[in-house]
Amino acid sequence: ALPNIVGMLKRFSWEVRVGDDMVTYDPQRRQYHIGVVKSDASDGAVIWVDPDSGEEYEETGYIRRVDWVGAVDRDALSEGVRNALNPQLSHFRVGEVAAAEVRGLCG
Repeated sequence: ALPNIVGMLKRFSWEVRVGDDMVTYDPQRRQYHIGVVKSDASDGAVIWVDPDSGEEYEETGYIRRVDWVGAVDRDALSEGVRNALNPQLSHFRVGEVAAAEVRGLCG
C-alpha cells in the first residue's frame, strides 16, 4: 500500500549509502542478487539486458549504481532467512543475521 511505497522510496533516497550492501530478488531464477552501492540516488536512464533473450531496453527513473558481486539460490538459505527476506518488496532493510548468511553463501 501507499505507506510501504513511501517508506521504500525514503530508504532508497535517504538511508542507503555508498558502500552499503544491496540485495534484490529474481523470481524467475529464485535467486537473490547481492551487490554494493556505488552511487548516490539520482535521476537517470539505465539500459537493462534481458538475460534470456539478450534484448536491451531503456528505462528512466530514480537510480543508484550497484556493482553486483554474486547471487544466492533462495533454496540454499535457511528457512528463517527466507522468511526474513520478503521477495514481494523491491527494497527493504535486511537484518544482520540474514545479511551475514547471504554474504557467506555468496562467497
